[in-house]
Amino acid sequence: MPIFLRVIRYWAIAGLIATAMALFTAFQTRLQFLLRGEEMSYSGTLLWSSVIWYIWALLAPFAILLTTRHPIEKGPALIKSVVLQIIFGAIFIGLHATIAALIMHDYPEQFGILPEVGPAILQLLAMQGHWGLMSYVALVAMVHVAIYVRRAQAEALAREELRTQAASAQLMALAQQMQPHFLFNALNALVAMQPEGSAAQTFTIRLADMLRILLQGGDRATATLREEIALVEAYLEIERARLGSRLRTNIDVSESVDQCRLPAFILQPLVENAITHSISRTPAGG
Repeated sequence: MPIFLRVIRYWAIAGLIATAMALFTAFQTRLQFLLRGEEMSYSGTLLWSSVIWYIWALLAPFAILLTTRHPIEKGPALIKSVVLQIIFGAIFIGLHATIAALIMHDYPEQFGILPEVGPAILQLLAMQGHWGLMSYVALVAMVHVAIYVRRAQAEALAREELRTQAASAQLMALAQQMQPHFLFNALNALVAMQPEGSAAQTFTIRLADMLRILLQGGDRATATLREEIALVEAYLEIERARLGSRLRTNIDVSESVDQCRLPAFILQPLVENAITHSISRTPAGG
């Protein structure tokens, strides 16, 4: 949210608080006068309280912004944050007294303060300094509570998201384990139902071999030449069931290079392309 809109929102909230507190403190002040046997109109006490509290509401958003930007918490910035709060707290109290004096000094009898601005500021500091300090500390404390509550909520949401991701990962891993097992069990059952040594049984066995190689090597970046040749041989057996005598193969690999490593699954696509785009389209095969 833009800082201007945040200040407007803080002013609105502070204004509501100031209105409630002005009404309450005006009633409390009038009650104190009555208990001492002195007469004081509610409008007079309300005017005094309104000036004090609405000036507080005017300055409160800036204290909130400072505290939000520099919260007091453990770490290398602790001393800096404490010093900033002390300095701004003093400015807050002094500025509050100055603005109040500027408003009240034209009506010294109504507000009961000195007519000169300088002495009026000192008088208000003597009368309201402790109140200004307590109100500033209370405001900073409320902002810290809001920061910690918001941070705790964010951490709780992050922990819940991690638990959800962990559960999803476990389910995916379980599904990935179950699917190959189910597939191979089904292929083994199919092999058992076919005549021993039949072309269909040989085809099914080679299909199972090829799928096993693909699944076992799916997370590897490299493979040995022997593993790549085994995959090509399984693939050729499957294609031979479709093409028959049209497909003629001869694989000649020296044992000295069997363990050489190369990118996984690099040979089978070459063989597949040769069959798809050449041999399968040629009546005589190749």
